[in-house]
Amino acid sequence: MHLNAFEENENFGEPLLLIEDMKLGDIKNKSSIETIMIVPWQIKGIDSAPCVVLAKIK
Repeated sequence: MHLNAFEENENFGEPLLLIEDMKLGDIKNKSSIETIMIVPWQIKGIDSAPCVVLAKIK
């Protein structure tokens, strides 16, 4: 299923990047997030991988 979300096809628009299992409850005001940088492992043929998520919060 994950591979379908990442498929590059001009009929589908931009590929999706799914982020699961993040604890965001401590961020009281979601609009205070200025920037998010997501750095996933890029390994051909896998359907999921760990990633680092960095955020700049006001």
